Amino acid sequence: MTFTQVAGFTLLVALLTILPGADVALILRAARTESKRVAFITGVGIAAGCLVWGGATAEGLSALLIRYPQAYRTISILGGLYLLWLGWSALRTTHTKGATTANLGFKSGFLTNILNPKVGVFYLSLLPQFAPPGPGLLWRSLLLAAIHAFFSLLWFTILIYLFSRELPGWLARLLPWVTGAALTLFGLRTIFLT
Repeated sequence: MTFTQVAGFTLLVALLTILPGADVALILRAARTESKRVAFITGVGIAAGCLVWGGATAEGLSALLIRYPQAYRTISILGGLYLLWLGWSALRTTHTKGATTANLGFKSGFLTNILNPKVGVFYLSLLPQFAPPGPGLLWRSLLLAAIHAFFSLLWFTILIYLFSRELPGWLARLLPWVTGAALTLFGLRTIFLT
């Protein structure tokens, strides 16, 4: 793996990380309804999921998901149901400050990432271009996944800082509804469109 490959991968994941998705909705929800600490630990869970997917891709799991559509579909349904549950929970608790522990924050971030087979397909399509097969593939894949995890945590930290601060009243009331609705829509999309 050359410096150019690592730099190219780094630039690509840095740009892709800022795109909104279920993980961003989850972080925004935690930042607004929980605490900065819980939101950050949720981000650590998401980042840990990246490392698992990076290792699993190197070991061939992502290729199996593509080869066996029923396995991909099963994980999609489980992931979609989990996102629906998170969305419903967010919508149900829009009026109160949550009491999520850091442990639950980590679990929700980790499960959101692990139960998203699109992350596996993302790694399967990307990692071979930057970490070609050969000796040390697992370590090279984990290095690239760690780069992705780092940029995710950096972006999540920025979001947590911006959205855990005092917001205008209308935005503070609207944001939990938007993130709850976004998680619900991501869940429905994961179930029905993958």
